Amino acid sequence: MANLKFSLLSTFGLMPKTSDIEAKKNKLNKEFNEFNEFKNSDELKKYNELNEYINSNEFKNFKENLEKLNFKNTEEFKKLTLYNKLRKTNKFVNYYKLKTSEELKKFIDFSESSDLQNYSELENYFNSNEFIKYKKKLTEKNTVEKKKLSNFKNLKKSKSFINYYKLKKSTEFAEYTKTENSEEIKKYEELETFINSKEFKEFEKNLEQNKLQEKNKLNSYKKLEKAKHI
Repeated sequence: MANLKFSLLSTFGLMPKTSDIEAKKNKLNKEFNEFNEFKNSDELKKYNELNEYINSNEFKNFKENLEKLNFKNTEEFKKLTLYNKLRKTNKFVNYYKLKTSEELKKFIDFSESSDLQNYSELENYFNSNEFIKYKKKLTEKNTVEKKKLSNFKNLKKSKSFINYYKLKKSTEFAEYTKTENSEEIKKYEELETFINSKEFKEFEKNLEQNKLQEKNKLNSYKKLEKAKHI
Protein backbone atom coordinates (compact mmCIF):
# COMPACT_ATOMS: atom_id res chain seq x y z
CA MET A 1 0.00 0.00 0.00
CA ALA A 2 2.83 2.31 0.90
CA ASN A 3 4.52 1.48 -2.39
CA LEU A 4 1.29 2.27 -4.26
CA LYS A 5 0.99 5.69 -2.50
CA PHE A 6 4.63 6.49 -3.29
CA SER A 7 4.06 5.40 -6.92
CA LEU A 8 0.96 7.61 -7.30
CA LEU A 9 2.68 10.65 -5.74
CA SER A 10 5.66 10.17 -7.99
CA THR A 11 3.47 9.64 -11.08
CA PHE A 12 1.45 12.86 -10.54
CA GLY A 13 4.46 14.97 -9.54
CA LEU A 14 3.29 15.36 -5.93
CA MET A 15 6.40 13.88 -4.40
CA PRO A 16 8.66 16.58 -2.81
CA LYS A 17 11.98 16.96 -4.55
CA THR A 18 15.09 15.96 -2.69
CA SER A 19 16.46 19.50 -3.21
CA ASP A 20 13.38 21.02 -1.56
CA ILE A 21 13.66 18.74 1.43
CA GLU A 22 17.36 19.55 1.77
CA ALA A 23 16.67 23.30 1.52
CA LYS A 24 14.00 23.10 4.24
CA LYS A 25 16.33 21.08 6.43
CA ASN A 26 19.14 23.62 5.96
CA LYS A 27 16.75 26.46 6.80
CA LEU A 28 15.68 24.77 10.02
CA ASN A 29 19.31 24.07 10.95
CA LYS A 30 20.23 27.70 10.28
CA GLU A 31 17.38 29.02 12.43
CA PHE A 32 18.28 26.59 15.20
CA ASN A 33 21.93 27.67 15.10
CA GLU A 34 20.90 31.33 15.10
CA PHE A 35 18.65 30.66 18.08
CA ASN A 36 21.47 29.01 20.03
CA GLU A 37 23.85 31.79 19.09
CA PHE A 38 21.37 34.48 20.11
CA LYS A 39 20.56 32.67 23.35
CA ASN A 40 24.08 33.46 24.57
CA SER A 41 24.39 36.90 22.95
CA ASP A 42 25.05 40.24 24.64
CA GLU A 43 21.99 41.58 22.84
CA LEU A 44 19.66 39.15 24.63
CA LYS A 45 21.47 39.74 27.90
CA LYS A 46 20.96 43.50 27.47
CA TYR A 47 17.30 42.97 26.63
CA ASN A 48 16.73 40.85 29.74
CA GLU A 49 18.39 43.48 31.89
CA LEU A 50 16.22 46.20 30.39
CA ASN A 51 13.13 44.03 30.61
CA GLU A 52 13.80 43.53 34.31
CA TYR A 53 14.31 47.27 34.78
CA ILE A 54 11.23 48.29 32.76
CA ASN A 55 9.08 45.99 34.87
CA SER A 56 10.68 46.99 38.16
CA ASN A 57 9.29 49.23 40.88
CA GLU A 58 12.21 51.54 40.21
CA PHE A 59 10.99 52.23 36.68
CA LYS A 60 7.36 52.47 37.77
CA ASN A 61 8.39 55.09 40.30
CA PHE A 62 10.34 56.87 37.58
CA LYS A 63 7.27 57.04 35.35
CA GLU A 64 5.12 58.25 38.22
CA ASN A 65 7.65 60.95 39.07
CA LEU A 66 8.57 61.81 35.50
CA GLU A 67 7.09 65.26 35.91
CA LYS A 68 9.61 65.94 38.66
CA LEU A 69 12.36 65.59 36.08
CA ASN A 70 10.67 68.32 34.10
CA PHE A 71 12.63 71.54 34.55
CA LYS A 72 9.41 73.56 34.55
CA ASN A 73 8.33 71.94 37.80
CA THR A 74 11.51 72.69 39.75
CA GLU A 75 12.29 75.43 42.22
CA GLU A 76 15.22 76.39 40.00
CA PHE A 77 12.88 77.02 37.08
CA LYS A 78 10.72 79.28 39.26
CA LYS A 79 13.79 81.31 40.18
CA LEU A 80 14.84 81.58 36.53
CA THR A 81 11.33 82.67 35.51
CA LEU A 82 11.22 85.35 38.20
CA TYR A 83 14.70 86.55 37.24
CA ASN A 84 13.75 86.90 33.56
CA LYS A 85 10.50 88.64 34.49
CA LEU A 86 12.28 91.20 36.67
CA ARG A 87 15.04 91.68 34.11
CA LYS A 88 12.51 92.83 31.49
CA THR A 89 10.59 95.31 33.64
CA ASN A 90 11.11 99.01 32.91
CA LYS A 91 12.29 99.63 36.45
CA PHE A 92 15.24 97.25 36.14
CA VAL A 93 15.96 98.08 32.50
CA ASN A 94 16.21 101.78 33.36
CA TYR A 95 18.15 101.09 36.54
CA TYR A 96 20.92 99.11 34.81
CA LYS A 97 20.91 101.42 31.82
CA LEU A 98 21.74 104.36 34.09
CA LYS A 99 24.02 102.33 36.32
CA THR A 100 26.30 101.45 33.41
CA SER A 101 26.06 104.83 31.69
CA GLU A 102 28.81 107.40 31.17
CA GLU A 103 26.39 109.99 32.50
CA LEU A 104 26.28 108.40 35.97
CA LYS A 105 30.03 107.85 35.97
CA LYS A 106 30.59 111.58 35.39
CA PHE A 107 27.97 112.37 38.01
CA ILE A 108 29.76 110.26 40.62
CA ASP A 109 33.15 111.65 39.66
CA PHE A 110 31.89 115.22 39.94
CA SER A 111 30.11 114.51 43.24
CA GLU A 112 33.49 113.50 44.68
CA SER A 113 35.40 116.41 43.16
CA SER A 114 36.87 119.44 44.91
CA ASP A 115 34.93 121.68 42.49
CA LEU A 116 31.59 120.56 43.89
CA GLN A 117 32.87 120.81 47.44
CA ASN A 118 34.15 124.31 46.71
CA TYR A 119 30.87 125.26 45.07
CA SER A 120 28.85 123.99 48.04
CA GLU A 121 30.98 125.98 50.42
CA LEU A 122 30.64 129.11 48.30
CA GLU A 123 26.93 128.61 47.86
CA ASN A 124 26.44 128.34 51.62
CA TYR A 125 28.54 131.46 52.11
CA PHE A 126 26.86 133.61 49.44
CA ASN A 127 23.41 132.58 50.63
CA SER A 128 24.22 133.37 54.24
CA ASN A 129 22.88 136.42 56.08
CA GLU A 130 26.45 137.41 56.76
CA PHE A 131 27.23 137.82 53.04
CA ILE A 132 23.91 139.43 52.21
CA LYS A 133 24.68 142.18 54.72
CA TYR A 134 28.28 142.40 53.57
CA LYS A 135 27.31 142.50 49.88
CA LYS A 136 25.76 145.92 50.32
CA LYS A 137 29.11 147.29 51.42
CA LEU A 138 31.16 145.73 48.61
CA THR A 139 33.55 148.11 46.87
CA GLU A 140 36.19 147.74 44.28
CA LYS A 141 38.71 147.17 47.06
CA ASN A 142 37.00 143.96 48.20
CA THR A 143 38.88 141.90 45.63
CA VAL A 144 38.96 138.68 47.66
CA GLU A 145 35.19 138.59 48.00
CA LYS A 146 34.70 139.54 44.38
CA LYS A 147 36.95 136.67 43.26
CA LYS A 148 34.95 134.28 45.40
CA LEU A 149 31.72 135.48 43.83
CA SER A 150 33.15 135.28 40.33
CA ASN A 151 34.40 131.76 40.96
CA PHE A 152 31.02 130.78 42.30
CA LYS A 153 29.22 132.11 39.20
CA ASN A 154 31.68 130.37 36.86
CA LEU A 155 31.24 127.06 38.63
CA LYS A 156 27.48 127.41 38.40
CA LYS A 157 27.72 127.88 34.62
CA SER A 158 30.13 124.99 34.02
CA LYS A 159 28.97 122.02 31.96
CA SER A 160 29.91 119.55 34.72
CA PHE A 161 27.84 121.46 37.23
CA ILE A 162 24.83 121.80 34.90
CA ASN A 163 24.88 118.08 34.01
CA TYR A 164 25.36 117.09 37.63
CA TYR A 165 22.32 118.97 38.89
CA LYS A 166 20.27 118.09 35.82
CA LEU A 167 20.68 114.37 36.59
CA LYS A 168 20.37 114.86 40.34
CA LYS A 169 16.97 116.56 39.93
CA SER A 170 15.69 114.11 37.28
CA THR A 171 12.93 111.52 37.76
CA GLU A 172 15.29 108.97 36.25
CA PHE A 173 17.83 109.49 39.02
CA ALA A 174 15.14 109.52 41.70
CA GLU A 175 13.92 106.11 40.48
CA TYR A 176 17.50 104.86 40.29
CA THR A 177 18.19 105.88 43.89
CA LYS A 178 14.92 104.35 45.06
CA THR A 179 15.63 101.06 43.26
CA GLU A 180 19.26 100.94 44.35
CA ASN A 181 18.27 100.59 48.01
CA SER A 182 15.17 98.43 47.49
CA GLU A 183 14.49 94.83 48.47
CA GLU A 184 13.58 94.19 44.83
CA ILE A 185 17.08 94.91 43.54
CA LYS A 186 18.52 92.86 46.37
CA LYS A 187 16.31 89.91 45.39
CA TYR A 188 17.10 90.40 41.71
CA GLU A 189 20.85 90.41 42.28
CA GLU A 190 20.57 87.29 44.45
CA LEU A 191 18.70 85.57 41.60
CA GLU A 192 21.25 86.80 39.06
CA THR A 193 24.09 85.38 41.17
CA PHE A 194 22.29 82.05 41.44
CA ILE A 195 21.38 81.84 37.73
CA ASN A 196 25.02 82.48 36.78
CA SER A 197 26.41 80.14 39.43
CA LYS A 198 28.17 76.84 38.87
CA GLU A 199 25.54 75.22 41.07
CA PHE A 200 22.73 76.20 38.66
CA LYS A 201 24.69 75.16 35.58
CA GLU A 202 25.37 71.75 37.18
CA PHE A 203 21.70 71.38 38.06
CA GLU A 204 20.61 71.99 34.47
CA LYS A 205 23.26 69.62 33.16
CA ASN A 206 22.39 66.81 35.60
CA LEU A 207 18.68 67.21 34.98
CA GLU A 208 19.08 66.80 31.24
CA GLN A 209 21.45 63.86 31.70
CA ASN A 210 19.00 62.06 33.99
CA LYS A 211 16.14 62.55 31.57
CA LEU A 212 18.27 61.41 28.65
CA GLN A 213 19.52 58.28 30.47
CA GLU A 214 16.00 57.17 31.36
CA LYS A 215 14.70 57.83 27.85
CA ASN A 216 17.62 55.95 26.30
CA LYS A 217 16.91 52.91 28.48
CA LEU A 218 13.26 52.92 27.47
CA ASN A 219 14.06 53.41 23.77
CA SER A 220 16.67 50.62 23.84
CA TYR A 221 14.15 48.29 25.41
CA LYS A 222 11.51 49.08 22.79
CA LYS A 223 13.98 48.51 19.94
CA LEU A 224 15.11 45.16 21.33
CA GLU A 225 11.52 44.17 22.01
CA LYS A 226 10.77 44.54 18.31
CA ALA A 227 13.73 42.32 17.28
CA LYS A 228 12.57 39.14 15.53
CA HIS A 229 14.47 36.79 17.84
CA ILE A 230 12.79 38.23 20.93
